Amino acid sequence: MFVLFAGTSAALGFAIVPTEEGMHIGLGIGTLIFLILYLIYAASPTAVVFANMDARKLSREDLPILHNVVEEMSIAAGLPKVPDVYIINEWAPNAFAFGRSPEKAGIAVTAGLLDLLTRDELQGVVAHEVAHIKNQDTRFMTLMAVMLGAIVVMADLTWRLVRFQSVSSNTDRDRKQGNQAVTIALLIALLVSLLAPILAQIIYFASSRRREYLADACAAVYTRYPEGLASALEKIEAQAAEMTAVNRAAAPMFIINPLAVEGADSIFSTHPPTEKRIEILRRMAGGTFTAYEQAARSVIGRSVLHRSALMREAQMHSESARA
Repeated sequence: MFVLFAGTSAALGFAIVPTEEGMHIGLGIGTLIFLILYLIYAASPTAVVFANMDARKLSREDLPILHNVVEEMSIAAGLPKVPDVYIINEWAPNAFAFGRSPEKAGIAVTAGLLDLLTRDELQGVVAHEVAHIKNQDTRFMTLMAVMLGAIVVMADLTWRLVRFQSVSSNTDRDRKQGNQAVTIALLIALLVSLLAPILAQIIYFASSRRREYLADACAAVYTRYPEGLASALEKIEAQAAEMTAVNRAAAPMFIINPLAVEGADSIFSTHPPTEKRIEILRRMAGGTFTAYEQAARSVIGRSVLHRSALMREAQMHSESARA
């Protein structure tokens, strides 16, 4: 993603000033755009996350059962602070986590989700969202989303500037000078502006899919009951409906795709196929990362967890055995 960001920045700079110096200018402009977008989010994360959504923060008195579940799973995950809890007035069942750090995080669920699930199923969903906070996925995916937004903005500016350059340079004087090298470079800049947003989205969604598997595995470990999340996913998928107020860049943050527009399994999917996630959870022989990894290999034929998670679990078992 960073390479695409740098390439789009350089293309923008070259479209402004078609020299090597222009590319340096573009990197500066790109960094500035990224910082502005990130600061907008950092200044009021809930306003950005809940834009166009009817959401409100819940106190323990509002919904003690949900607060208790969030607290239980936060303790199981070892979070330094229990996340804030929000409810979205939306009947499509869904949930997501957000926040710059585990100390400043929140979990939001829809009214439809609370109406649909049993306590065990709700615990599985909350454990999944807590895992995203614990694994710093909320921070990482926010940075990725901001970088994707910056790439889209710069690509659009580059497209407009290259079109302007092509019109303004179409004079007899420029044709006599024969700036073929500049023309070719501008065409390359144009190509970068067209391809970079597409490639950035592919990378962004691929990162999201990988993290969904890890969050599912963590949920099974925290609850010691994989069936809770499996049953919840089954119900959520059966009742899935498009949440039109959700921005596409925010879609990977939800437990299932809230837009329901792409195919179930493609490079533009924000989530792995729900039926595969359910099957993996139901094939687990115990609530461990190793059990999840073995189940994943049998269902989708490849590894889905990072080696560090498996090594950390093996080390914990070894220390426990010695004790």
